[in-house]
Amino acid sequence: MDILKKSAVIGAYIGLLSWILIIAFKTTSLNNESVLLNYAIIAVFALILFKLNKEHSGNA
Repeated sequence: MDILKKSAVIGAYIGLLSWILIIAFKTTSLNNESVLLNYAIIAVFALILFKLNKEHSGNA
């Protein structure tokens, strides 16, 4: 179960980083509201991942 949690967190980090890269390169074709919404979603997911990682390392 521990390896499953670690791989899920690593997969989430990879997904978040790829989403950041996609938004960074598509910024010119998106309008301002869409870019701000995407960055807000990225910030929320990063906060959730930070809390999960902190919680996971606290239990170890």
